[in-house]
Amino acid sequence: AAAGGPSNVNNSDPAQQPPPQAPVGGGPVGGGVALLNDPVDVIIDKLLSVRGARPGKQVDLSEAEIKMLCLRSRDLLIGQPMLLELEAPIK
Repeated sequence: AAAGGPSNVNNSDPAQQPPPQAPVGGGPVGGGVALLNDPVDVIIDKLLSVRGARPGKQVDLSEAEIKMLCLRSRDLLIGQPMLLELEAPIK
């Protein structure tokens, strides 16, 4: 790349790169490895890692992770409207 011109080379300095955009639903797509910054994404990744394993396979989650997940879920659900707004006619 020419000096001052655009470069297609991936700069290895993470401070100069934009944060990765996580897909809706969290976790890596296609089983790839993703940079996980949100603790919820880490928990989702742990849970998805046993997908396809025998039923009943245990996932190593700490009590703190489970409490945090419950509190974050509670906050999200409380922030949702109590009623679903629908328009007539409903088929």
